[in-house]
Amino acid sequence: MTNRRRLQNRLAALLAQYDGQIQAAFLEAIRSKANSINLTDLANAIEARELDRALRIAGITRADLYPFDSAISSAYVAGGQTIAAAAPAFAVNFGFDGRADRAERWARDHVGQLVTNIVEDQAQMLRETIGNQLAAGVNPRQTALDIAGRVVGNARQGGFIGLTRAQAGYLANARAELENLSAAYFERTLRDKRFDALVRKAIADGKPLSKADIDRIASRYSDRLLKHRADMIARTESITALRAGRREGIEQAIEAGAIRAETLTRVWDATLDARTRPDHVTMHGTAVEGLSAPFVLPDGSRMMYPGDTSLGASASQTIMCRCYEEHRVDWLRG
Repeated sequence: MTNRRRLQNRLAALLAQYDGQIQAAFLEAIRSKANSINLTDLANAIEARELDRALRIAGITRADLYPFDSAISSAYVAGGQTIAAAAPAFAVNFGFDGRADRAERWARDHVGQLVTNIVEDQAQMLRETIGNQLAAGVNPRQTALDIAGRVVGNARQGGFIGLTRAQAGYLANARAELENLSAAYFERTLRDKRFDALVRKAIADGKPLSKADIDRIASRYSDRLLKHRADMIARTESITALRAGRREGIEQAIEAGAIRAETLTRVWDATLDARTRPDHVTMHGTAVEGLSAPFVLPDGSRMMYPGDTSLGASASQTIMCRCYEEHRVDWLRG
């Protein structure tokens, strides 16, 4: 097996591992928050129009997301450790320091900002949702249930908690479509199609769906929206952390005297399938020398490694990118 194939297999295994861990940590944080909400307190805060109190009860905090934060940081460390693990037996001995200044800075800047964005978006989503429900004259108890979700088994499901502002809008609109027997509901790709026959019959008969059915259908749509969000976050953050960790691992190897920067060659390694961006197919095999030279893509975007945004690369070149950077080095003897 070639070194490139061995690396690809190792990174694929790590990606699958941390995809699952990050997704699970995010979903567990949301479930824990939803289950902790006191419905009476939330309904009372909504009825009194005390939005700040409602946000303290139902809002996501940084503490709620700490396990999620830790899962991403663990993926970063795992990426860095692949560099140390690749060193031959004769090389200068070194290990990956996940507490190094740059590593701590990455966790603070990247993961910290991600968590901040989630917390702030959640707060704004709750403000808008509560405001819209109050304006529509929805009972405060009903609004509290819609936000926290309804108990199924031993846990709450199907609420607004954990959804983005946009997703909260999708959920509210889907509920309105079900109430109005609108066929536009069937355009929602994340709906639970097991309910389609029930909805179609109600539309054909012109007979409104029961509130219980609407709650059940909307709840399943909410669960699918939340899972989709968790999937997208995990898929993006796991590979982002692994790649950033590998970059830090190379820097630490140079600082440890295991590699000379001038002998380092960095090579763009694209996935090469139907989903790969044309620009990234073009970049496959492109080599740059040393540690500080960026990759320059056909559209002029510059990256230190695939997925890097530190040099201003746009989302069109980074979102869902699955490419990696291969390192060709002359290891120094210990």
